[in-house]
Amino acid sequence: MRSAGNVLKPTTCRRDVGAGLPTPARRCTRAKRVRFFRNGDQYFKGIWYALSEDRFRSFDALLEDLNRTLGDLVNLPHGVRCVFSVDGGQRILSLSDLDDGQSYVCS
Repeated sequence: MRSAGNVLKPTTCRRDVGAGLPTPARRCTRAKRVRFFRNGDQYFKGIWYALSEDRFRSFDALLEDLNRTLGDLVNLPHGVRCVFSVDGGQRILSLSDLDDGQSYVCS
């Protein structure tokens, strides 16, 4: 939010800025900030991701990016296939299952 004196105004963002087409302003949605760990790697401190609708439009796109970032031949030889909550109680199946500020394990 931007402040003008003592009055706070909501920040808006525009799509297709510079395309020459007038577009209605829409509210910016705040990105979820989550941390991902490698399963079984006790020395890995985790990697923070900012998950926004613009960056990841589907859960599969997130898995592909996690695979590129976290996958290696030693720790995740077959790549990232599943994401779980840290306690292992919940398997994450969609982006909406991820909560802001929480940590998750990739296997």
